[in-house]
Amino acid sequence: MPIKPNSTWLLIGSFLTLLGSILAFKLIYDPPKIANIFKNVKPAALNIVKPEKIFLGQPFKINLVIDSAKQDVNAVGIYLKFESDKIQILDLDTTESFCQFYPEKKFDNHLGTVTIACGSPHPGFSGTNTLATIELMPLAIGTTHLAVDPNSKVLLSDGRGTNTLTEPVGTDFVVQTTL
Repeated sequence: MPIKPNSTWLLIGSFLTLLGSILAFKLIYDPPKIANIFKNVKPAALNIVKPEKIFLGQPFKINLVIDSAKQDVNAVGIYLKFESDKIQILDLDTTESFCQFYPEKKFDNHLGTVTIACGSPHPGFSGTNTLATIELMPLAIGTTHLAVDPNSKVLLSDGRGTNTLTEPVGTDFVVQTTL
């Protein structure tokens, strides 16, 4: 007498095949994110703290704040892009940063870029840290965007340099006319 497959086992097998296919796809197309899931790494955040109101011709400051999700971080590489015809950078201050070494710390108003690559000996810091304070001058009324390059990284002090910054997000500035 032929053996009939049990529909429950067939359903479980199909589910496991689907799950395996999804994991294989994620490993191929997004290996850092899926690898961090298996390592129990919490994602770090880069927060851009800005003033509520920005006025044309009046300098303002923003803070780049790293939240390490209570993990030890000892190196970062943050790459920003801005519209240089709408805003210009006046100053890049890193005195509050945990970093002690700066292979790169620069901005270019012509290209509209900011580059901060820095580190500190183990263990670095855990929690929140103001990586930089940037002073900007608005040049035009309207909305402009500050983008965080997807190649930006926040590296754990785990001996492997695990990137824990999974989804860098930029911000918009709305420049108003003065009253």
